[in-house]
Amino acid sequence: MNEIFLNNVRRVMEERNIDNQVLAEKCGWVRETVDRLFRRNIPLKLDMAVQIADALELSVDYLCGRNDR
Repeated sequence: MNEIFLNNVRRVMEERNIDNQVLAEKCGWVRETVDRLFRRNIPLKLDMAVQIADALELSVDYLCGRNDR
């Protein structure tokens, strides 16, 4: 599930020209947190998934591949 979620987040970020710094700011994190998530150095927790989905104005279900937006 984490792999699908993070791949979808990366795809949306590329479509919207959002870099790790911008996503981090939208989530209230430092860029290193996003970098480590994408390198799989830290586990994706539910609250982090919700913050990312909110920052991208998408649902967690969509980012997990369960529905359309």
